[in-house]
Amino acid sequence: MTQSEHSRVLPSNIDPLLDRPVRSPFWLPPEQRWVDPSTHRLATRARRLAAALLDFVFMFGLIAVSQLGAGVAAIRVGLAPIVFLQLLAVAGAQLFFLARDGQTLGKKLLGIRIVRAADGRPAGFVRALVLRSFVNNLFAWFWIYALVDAVFIFRTDRRCVHDLLAGTKVVRA
Repeated sequence: MTQSEHSRVLPSNIDPLLDRPVRSPFWLPPEQRWVDPSTHRLATRARRLAAALLDFVFMFGLIAVSQLGAGVAAIRVGLAPIVFLQLLAVAGAQLFFLARDGQTLGKKLLGIRIVRAADGRPAGFVRALVLRSFVNNLFAWFWIYALVDAVFIFRTDRRCVHDLLAGTKVVRA
């Protein structure tokens, strides 16, 4: 796809919140947010792992990079709130894209997304954030759950425990 095809404004590129055209590579028009269950392709295990690692780097790599130059002295001179705001901004972007498109920044870069397992529709806020992320992170404090959740990726449908809890699956975007 050429740059001119990417940058043209379609009626579906009108962001309802901003009420203006969006020319971002992170924008998915509504007709592209739905996945036909009969033709979908599951995301590979490697892509899912790489996306999770990228998300980790986005969240915590930012803090590490911002602290490299300043070190412990940054906290003494009051730069800790800046680091907190950076973390909050990245977390906010991650949550926004996850709720809207079913993709974190890592998933967007690797071309995968979360959809409902039954019909391929977008996962939505409750499934993607509450069930898949928040509840899963609460259970992950128990090491046996975290281990079982990770091992479930080797099932034929590649759905982990958190996918089963939320009724979702990860497919190629």
